[in-house]
Amino acid sequence: GSLTAGDLIEWSEANEGEAKRTAGLRLIVKSMVDKEGRRIGQDKHIPLLRAKSHKLTETMVKAILKLNGMNVKDQDKSKND
Repeated sequence: GSLTAGDLIEWSEANEGEAKRTAGLRLIVKSMVDKEGRRIGQDKHIPLLRAKSHKLTETMVKAILKLNGMNVKDQDKSKND
């Protein structure tokens, strides 16, 4: 789902402690919507996402950012250059 400007600012400014550790997971939760576009993600989903692999959640965050018009660096490509 679409994120608000506030959602993206909150995500980009999370740089310390628990906020930094869960920034990507909170971004995933905020982007969860039903087929009508209503947000369905809640904070209670964060522990469930924490149990998923980092690679999976990182892929999800990159896709969310791309869908919301943000440029996403591909770190794997830069490592091979």
